Amino acid sequence: MRAPSFVTPPAERSSRSRFTRSTPASSSQRVRIASAADGSNFQKMSRFFRDSAFEAAETYYRKVVDASPQSMEGHYNLAGSLMFQNKAQESMQELETASKMTEDKDELHKIYHNAGVLLQSAKEYKKAIEAYKESLRNDPSSTAQSENAAFCMPGDHMVTPALT
Repeated sequence: MRAPSFVTPPAERSSRSRFTRSTPASSSQRVRIASAADGSNFQKMSRFFRDSAFEAAETYYRKVVDASPQSMEGHYNLAGSLMFQNKAQESMQELETASKMTEDKDELHKIYHNAGVLLQSAKEYKKAIEAYKESLRNDPSSTAQSENAAFCMPGDHMVTPALT
């Protein structure tokens, strides 16, 4: 059985990355956010996820969020770094914050997908199914949410997704 996947924004994508990603902000906005946090460029941020340096990513994205509290991308990426450290409750709070900052369907699709993964990991299957449904409402062409929701249905096939 395949465990649910975690989705991160395309801004973090590199040819060596193992994550799927989206484009929540323009590159100039991302560079401004990164510069406001600690003077580095956006390429540095992508290395955290690529190199599995999730504690360093958490520190960095907290600086981004402190410098730019209205950065949906900052909250979303902070949620990802927390998720990979098994800090599910904090990650869920950041995803909820990010979801309130955007109306973009692609971004909402990924936010709710990740919320579903967190809820499924916590064995909150009914809530996970609802999160996956919300993700599908924002991108009906995606199949991952349907597959993940199937694992939340009662039966011997129930699995807890791996977060790392």
